[in-house]
Amino acid sequence: MTSTLRRHSILPAINESQRLNALAQTGLLDSPPDPRFDALTRLAADLFKVPIALISLIDDERQWFKSRVGLGICETEREIAFCSKAIESNGVLVVPDTHSDPHFSANPLVVGPPYIRFYAGAVIYTKDRLPLGTICVMSPEPRQCTLDEQNILIRCAEMLESLIEADCDTTDCRGSISRMAYKLSDQSALTGYIRNAMKMPDLSLGIFMYRVLGGVSGGQKLARSSRLRSDCHKHVAQAFKDACLAHGRLNEDVYGLLFDSRKVPAGCATVLEDIADYEAFPTFRLYGTLIYSIPSATSFSSLISQLSYVWHNTDNLNHGVFQSETIDVASLIKSSFILKNLEAAIDNNAIGLAFSPVVDVRRTTDKTMLVSPLWKDEEGDLVDRDLVYSIAQYAGLSRKYSVYMLDRIFEFILDASVEGSEHAERYIVSLQGHELSRGDWLKEMVNRFRRYPLPVGSLRIAVNSAIPPASRNLAKSQMEELHSRFGVEFIYDGYGEDVGALQLLFDLPFKGVCLGSELVERIDSMPGDASAFSQSVVGICRHADCFIMAKNITTERQFITLSAMGCDYYEGPLIGDPAELPFTP
Repeated sequence: MTSTLRRHSILPAINESQRLNALAQTGLLDSPPDPRFDALTRLAADLFKVPIALISLIDDERQWFKSRVGLGICETEREIAFCSKAIESNGVLVVPDTHSDPHFSANPLVVGPPYIRFYAGAVIYTKDRLPLGTICVMSPEPRQCTLDEQNILIRCAEMLESLIEADCDTTDCRGSISRMAYKLSDQSALTGYIRNAMKMPDLSLGIFMYRVLGGVSGGQKLARSSRLRSDCHKHVAQAFKDACLAHGRLNEDVYGLLFDSRKVPAGCATVLEDIADYEAFPTFRLYGTLIYSIPSATSFSSLISQLSYVWHNTDNLNHGVFQSETIDVASLIKSSFILKNLEAAIDNNAIGLAFSPVVDVRRTTDKTMLVSPLWKDEEGDLVDRDLVYSIAQYAGLSRKYSVYMLDRIFEFILDASVEGSEHAERYIVSLQGHELSRGDWLKEMVNRFRRYPLPVGSLRIAVNSAIPPASRNLAKSQMEELHSRFGVEFIYDGYGEDVGALQLLFDLPFKGVCLGSELVERIDSMPGDASAFSQSVVGICRHADCFIMAKNITTERQFITLSAMGCDYYEGPLIGDPAELPFTP
């Protein structure tokens, strides 16, 4: 018997003309494959253990599949589409057995290929609550669909809604540049684009880094200030026209626009200079730098970290005036303190450890510490912990750095204590994902445990980069072995930005996830208590039986919102200052 689970208590009657217009405005119909959508489709098929999963868009006379798993055709007539019936359901439509349902028993897709017996579809809505289509799962075998499973399907639909809305809202610059890179689909696509740019002389990437300083003063309201700032971002993007690949915030008050330098329109720099002096922004000031050469980043997050570091720490960039000359970022990074001195710091035992308290809301007596590198630059300022990881990879020092940090951490847990505090019950340490892909990594870790016999269950490893699909079986066996022998638990770090990473929770034995710092930072600009995207991420984590941690909590709003979302662990300046254990030669 057909059943439905309602998502909205009251929905307006569907205006088909408005619905079709909204669908057309998304630009999704007949669009190329998108890895973000494909990742959610594969995830749905795996979660329900069914051979067919689809993202279906309902046009006027057809249903077209934006993404599909297990089905060879790309569209069907609307009159036989299950999903056409689903968009009238106000939530989730479930058909446990089509042979017993009079609406579908004679359907050509039931009596003929692919012989559908089971169907469940969750409606995808616009922000105005107009149905666009569904994400659905199907099977040639009848089956039930539990309430929990229906809720998971709804969460997948909510994630799609957030992605579609963000794609349509090109002026929204509240998020990170990686979240805004929708023209190139996702971070993995951007990484491939960057790598190609390094190999092909006719393909060149550039980035425009800028700050919008000032604000609306006097009796003018904050809303006007926000609107002017948004207008400024919009004009910057328009200056690059089709050359714009990604646009968003890089770090703190610095914004970035990634562009294909081959397509930059003539006079772009002049337009940017005009924007900087535009009288419509009387209390604003735009400072920017055009950069036509970027480093050979191994990942998009690595590129962003490197660019942010250069912006904040290199004297070659004049932030006081608008610049449009070419800047060679690669040479700047190579001459910077961090790259020149990283290997020497490792050799001289000069990178210490910082221990940040992690609050477990379920166990007030539990004491967990997040361990990160403690290293200061020439000015005595602490180098960002995430930057150290990415620069080590950029410099070809990943393995050397990983060995150094793990040895220091094992030594400390076994033999030392942080001054003024007691030992923690658990320590969370970070590790690059590609380390788990090495065949000798397990042997190295076993030998390390033999040298430093830590208490069982005292170590959690946060994997802070993705593991390639071809290496996941090896990684899985090594993770399971360490857990069974030494109680090591693994956390997927930086979660929530790359939709494709969802699959990792079901492919690998992760016990927890750590929400990405960028996702946490966005909470302050989210309308309401939390975005549907964030809530959906948390829901899927729960379905994977993973605990949830959020790091770098800086505001009360972040903490309150994350608590409402159901996070288990919290770390950051709001929670407590890190204790420092420096190492010296």
